[in-house]
Amino acid sequence: AYIARTEADANMRELRNKVTELRSNVNRCLESIRYYTTSALPEADTLMKTANLRFGENDIDVTQYVQSLNAAREIKKGYIDMVYQYNVTVLEYELYK
Repeated sequence: AYIARTEADANMRELRNKVTELRSNVNRCLESIRYYTTSALPEADTLMKTANLRFGENDIDVTQYVQSLNAAREIKKGYIDMVYQYNVTVLEYELYK
């Protein structure tokens, strides 16, 4: 009985630690998503608009244009990846909660 109680206590501590870790990860993901929505995504949109405008006016060459578009797409990909990570973390948190 003592061993079973000790193992149960250890399992409960492990579960509490897991829930705390997941809650922390959810908050971290939310902060990252907030950064993307308030700062990075508008910056990516501006970067794409500026690149399109400057390329249309022959102010930049194809290489600079492609680099700008790739940078903007990487920002958007980072946002999508973070939303995915948030969803996975929330689902896992709900499972353990």
